[in-house]
Amino acid sequence: MPVCERGGTSIQSGTTADRRIFWDEHAIHVIGQSCKTGSEFMFESLIARSGIYTGTFIYCFIGGLIPILNTELFLVSVATFLKPDSLFHLVGLATLGQMLAKTVIYWSGRGVIRLPLHRFARKMEQAHNRLEQWKHKPYWILLLSGVSGIPPFYAMSLASGVLRIRFRYFLLFGVIGFGIRFLVIFYVSLHSFHQMMQR
Repeated sequence: MPVCERGGTSIQSGTTADRRIFWDEHAIHVIGQSCKTGSEFMFESLIARSGIYTGTFIYCFIGGLIPILNTELFLVSVATFLKPDSLFHLVGLATLGQMLAKTVIYWSGRGVIRLPLHRFARKMEQAHNRLEQWKHKPYWILLLSGVSGIPPFYAMSLASGVLRIRFRYFLLFGVIGFGIRFLVIFYVSLHSFHQMMQR
């Protein structure tokens, strides 16, 4: 089992000690996390440099623009560092980051902003057809997409712009949907982590 040394502290990975952390006013310092690469290293580096609040907002904004970044997995990781009284703050910041990104996608669909979105043409067409089927009640499909991610809200945002769904309703149902989704993710992850630590 690998051992990482950081800041003069050696901790065996795979144990509960891997998650030892402490807080200050600006950042969260992760001690003894197992050696990481890729997205996990990006997560740890972002939180360590920006703090858990700013880091969550930044990651969710970038993840909202680049769908290959898994926002949900990131938030599960954040939940292991979460203070219970920080729950609603982080839900709000995660929702804000996602919806700011999706607002950019929406206005791209309206033609106001130009983005290289040709790679997602097929998903956009599927979302467009889905919204057309629900054209008399498009807001329910937006809410479903925000809560469950089915159909993907990225494609729904683009299709909403193309179909000129009213922006205030797009924003309202997106915020509600993501707020519910992120609240559930944080709550379940936090509860599961606390149960694991009590064993």
